[in-house]
Amino acid sequence: MPTQRTGDPVMTVPNVLSATRIAVTPVLVWLIVSDRRMAATVLVAAMGITDFLDGYIARHTGTVSELGVLLDPVSDRIAVIATLATLLWTGTLPAWLGWPVLARDILLSVVFLVLARSGFGSPRVRWVGKAATFLLLTALPMLVLAGPPATASGPLRPAALAVFAAGGVLYYVAAGAYILDIKGWLRARRAARG
Repeated sequence: MPTQRTGDPVMTVPNVLSATRIAVTPVLVWLIVSDRRMAATVLVAAMGITDFLDGYIARHTGTVSELGVLLDPVSDRIAVIATLATLLWTGTLPAWLGWPVLARDILLSVVFLVLARSGFGSPRVRWVGKAATFLLLTALPMLVLAGPPATASGPLRPAALAVFAAGGVLYYVAAGAYILDIKGWLRARRAARG
């Protein structure tokens, strides 16, 4: 079925999934801080699954909406930024690895918010960005389950850090592509003004 936007319906399944991710983010933060690792792992994994599902359902049921196009990436950013900040705060994620990813996420979120008000619209989705998000959303539940270095044992933590690092590298490759998009948009905008 072809993807088409259906005006601006609010109560669609994809929109409810995206809004739910925002609503449960404080619960996830509390679970991590309270060292309830298993529950936090299940919740962060479920949030990752709903991130895939909302887009899939929207495209395959023809329920892509203007609200959903905005809500999905916003809910992703809120969940990822809150999880990264909490893992950094608890010492589960090393600062040298987590801060560059967190800073990139916050900076690009602010830039795209400002550009959206100027008519830029949503950033173009690329495979490298999807791959980066997939790796980070795979690493986060692994890190939550492994816990801080003092309590972690076995191969889970090193594996999670390796997956996170790979996702972080791709995150910056995607950021470079977004910067090129922004430059192209600004050039076209200047040309249109004459």
